[in-house]
Parts: sequence; C-alpha cells; structure tokens
Amino acid sequence: MGGFIIAGTHSGAGKTSITLGIMAYLKAQGLHVQGFKVGPDFIDPGHHKKITNIPSHNLDTWMIKPWCNRAIYHFYSKNADISVIEGVMGIFDGFSPISEIGSTAHLAKVLNLPVVLVVDASSMARSIAALVLGFTKFDPDLNIAGIIFNKVGSDAHIDIIKKAIKHYVDVPCFGFFKKQRDIKLSSRHLGLVTAEEDIWDKQKVSHLIEWTQRSITDEFKNFIKANTKKKKKNRTKQLKKPRTKIAVAMDRSFCFYYQNNLDLLKYMGAELTFFSPIKDKNLPKGIKGIYIGGGYPELYLKDLSNNDSMKDEIKRFVEDYGVLYAECGGFMYLMEYISRDENNPQKVVGIFPFKTLLQKRLVSLGYREVEFLENLPIGPKGLVVRGHEFHYSIAEGLKDYPNVYKVKTRDGNLKNSFGVRYKNCVASYIHLHFSSNLLIAKYFVLSCKGI
Repeated sequence: MGGFIIAGTHSGAGKTSITLGIMAYLKAQGLHVQGFKVGPDFIDPGHHKKITNIPSHNLDTWMIKPWCNRAIYHFYSKNADISVIEGVMGIFDGFSPISEIGSTAHLAKVLNLPVVLVVDASSMARSIAALVLGFTKFDPDLNIAGIIFNKVGSDAHIDIIKKAIKHYVDVPCFGFFKKQRDIKLSSRHLGLVTAEEDIWDKQKVSHLIEWTQRSITDEFKNFIKANTKKKKKNRTKQLKKPRTKIAVAMDRSFCFYYQNNLDLLKYMGAELTFFSPIKDKNLPKGIKGIYIGGGYPELYLKDLSNNDSMKDEIKRFVEDYGVLYAECGGFMYLMEYISRDENNPQKVVGIFPFKTLLQKRLVSLGYREVEFLENLPIGPKGLVVRGHEFHYSIAEGLKDYPNVYKVKTRDGNLKNSFGVRYKNCVASYIHLHFSSNLLIAKYFVLSCKGI
C-alpha cells in the first residue's frame, strides 16, 4: 500500500509534531508524501499541507463507511510514493468505551496498514515496557510495527528504554525524540494554531527535519523503504466539465474544510473560486453558489465587520435566492452580531437574526447524524448525513427559529442542535462530511445551476 499510520497512546503524546517531522523528512528525501488525518479535525491536515505541499484528507470510520475510507485512501494515495496517516487521540479511543469504531486502530485494520506508536517517555524508566506491552497485546489483529519514544530526557534515558523494550517487548524501537522547544505548536480554544497563520517558515521546517533525522533509528529507515511504493504511472480520472461556479471563503478566518468536500464538489461539476471575507471587497464574478466553512471569525472580527462591501454583497446574493451553505464559523458570520464579550458586539452579515457570544467553556462537541426535515439546496427531505460539531459560542435567538435539521448524537440520542434556512441559504454549527452521503455534493451543485 505504501503507507503507515502514526498513532499515540493518548492525546498529547506528541503525534502531531512527530507526524510533521516525519513528513518533512520524507519530503526532504525526495518522496511525494500524501498526508491523512484520522477523525474530524481540520487543523492538523492544514499543517500537513504546509509541510508536504499536497492537500491532506480526513478519514473517519464513524462519519464515513469503511468502503468509502478505503476509496478515499486509494484515490489520493495512488500518485504518492508514501502515505502518512496521523491518528486521533489514543490509538484505541473512538466511538465508545467498548467499540473500536472511530478509532485509529479501527482505521488501521480497515486499510490494512501498519502502525507506528508514539509513546510519551517522560518520567518513565522500566515501567515503559509494561505500557508498550499492554498496547501491543491489546488487539492481536492490529499490526504495531514499531515504537517512537517522545520527550526522552537524555542519552542515558534512551539506553534504559532500549534495554527495557528489548527484554520485555518484541517490537522494534523506531525513534527517540528529545524535547525541541522551537518545534512546539501553540494552541487556543479550538486546538492548535492554524497553518494559515504562516508559522512554518523555512528555518522552522529545517529544524523539524534536523530533529527527525537525529531521532529516528535505522530500523525505522528500513521500515520506510519497505513501505515506499515503486513508481508507476497512474491514470487520472477526468473531472466532469464544470457546470457552475461556487465561491469558497478561504483565509485566516475561514479555513476549516474537509478537503474531500471541496473535491467532491469539483467532481460533481463545480468550478471552485476562492475569496477572502477579510481582504476582498467583492465576491468573485459569475458565481452561482457560496460555501463558507468554519474557522476563527472571532479572532478577525474587526476586519470582517469593517468590510461592509463584502457583507452587503453576500446579503444581496442570498436575498436574490443565491445558494449559500455555511458551517460553524461561517454560520456565525451570517448572524447579526458576533461578540467576544457582552459589551463589544461586532456587526456582521445579518442574514440570520441571531447574536453569537463567545464562551469561556466548550458549548458543544461530538459526532452528529443529521436528517433533513425539508427539501434543501444541499439535499432532499429525509436525507441522512453525518458530521461533527465543535464550538465555544452560543447563538442567542437560535432556539426560536425554525429548525430544518433533526440531529442525533453518536449513540443515537436526539440532540438539540440546529440547522436553519433563509431562502436558499442553509447554515448550522455542524460540519457535514459530504462523503457520508454523496448526494449532498450533487444537490449543492445542481441547486447552484438552478436544476
């Protein structure tokens, strides 16, 4: 298959930094590296893209059927020399405490790929052998090919780990990564800072490569060689001739998209053109639809609020029955006001009569299954699609507005989450994964075309 998965024992073990380091190292070796991310996270794939210069894709065994995960992996890996998949949370964490669905381990078995396990070795000596032994024996059907130890303290610490693993565990050591302060990524309320904030300059990437080169073992280098595909020509399927133009908001404020969503729109006949609600004064010419994804509009409120010409054009587009679909941060942008505190609301587009107020604590997080309660521009009544919800804001007035979504949580319970509609504009806090039901991309494009 020409690929492998980088998993962690738990969130915070360091799998993102190590994944980026390995990607940068492989690219420096002249390899064409295709990145993937397990789970619904948008931010990590953005960092993958910055390092590899190739869009990264989300894989998820709860939102997407196993066959579709395999199809996505094969399609985007076919022209790569090697594919690297970053896991989510701990390797066995997923849908529930007693199910593997949604976990990194489940995806590894769905794709039949080997796993490289990242272990936080700080403050551990002989005990680390017990930890590794437990993870390698927990699921006999899982192929854990090797272990990378992160946050090791010294050469003496490395020697202790090597001896303990050799004595108790029959799994090779793939790397020993010492702490590197200039590699650490900063975080905020929705996760890591985004790649769109230009944090990956040449010097930092160079440090990332050097850190990886001196940390990996010969066993891991041999593993990489064994999992690098032989180059061969692949036929690229021709996309349908574009039938309609859709504008996609893409800048520092709106950058949370499943790449597969965008690709499916193109496959269904859309020509995508990108614009910035922060910088651009006007919408792109000749568009028939708009897609505004999630992001951090609350961090760029002044710029978004002051761009009156863009706000006016978007509102006029919707009033003229143009098709607009918005998710999470994009939904917030379409409300009357966004406020980081109660005393300083900033006026935004104003399509929906809500005021959104940022909270200090998480408001909603989790997988969602959505059924459309009426015919919408993105799908017919009764269509069921899956996605994810994650936000720190409350929309005042939302509960009094007609709801066009019936929403369930991952365990099938009804959830008081909303989808709202005004004319041909549909918006929600929920990010939908179009691969969970391909009709969404088809209806979106056909609605823009006026069919």
